[in-house]
Amino acid sequence: MNRDYIIGFLDGEGCFSISDCKNYINFHISTAQRTDNGKVLFLIQKELNGIGGIYKYKPKNYDVYNRNESNQYHIYSKDDVQHFIDYIGDNDFIVKNEEYGVFKEGFEYYKKHSNGSGRGKHTNTNLYNNMIKYRLELQHLKKFGVDKSIEIEVYVHQNNIDDWI
Repeated sequence: MNRDYIIGFLDGEGCFSISDCKNYINFHISTAQRTDNGKVLFLIQKELNGIGGIYKYKPKNYDVYNRNESNQYHIYSKDDVQHFIDYIGDNDFIVKNEEYGVFKEGFEYYKKHSNGSGRGKHTNTNLYNNMIKYRLELQHLKKFGVDKSIEIEVYVHQNNIDDWI
C-alpha cells in the first residue's frame, strides 16, 4: 500500500465534498466497498496513520432488493483532512483531478478565513457563501481565459441538498 495506490483507488471509488450543515462547514472524504472487499479500506486507513473511520452499512430493504452490505471509509475531522492533504501532496488524480482540486482549495480557503474551530471570522454561513462566491469568481475568470490552478467545476452543496453550483 502506498500513496499512488491510494490515489488510484480514490480516483475510481472516492468522493470529496464540502457542505454547510447547521452553520458548520464540513469537509468529507469517503469511499466504500462491498463487505467482502472491505479489507482494502483497512489497509488504506493503516497507510494513512489510522485517520478517519470505517463503518458497516446495510441498505434499507436489504433483503427485498438484494443489495450488498458495504464498508464505508469516512474522513471528517479537520485534522484528519489536513493529514490526508499533506499525505497526498500534489494533485496526481486523473479522473477526480478537478474534484480534489476544488476540495483542497476550499480547505485552504477555510483555514485562511476561519479560526479553526468551525467558527469563521464571519458566521459559517457567510464563510460558506464566500467560498462559493470565490469559486464562482474563479469560474468567471476561466470563462475569459485567465489561467488559475483551481478553475474547475465545483461539487459543493448546502444542507446536503443536491443544489450544485
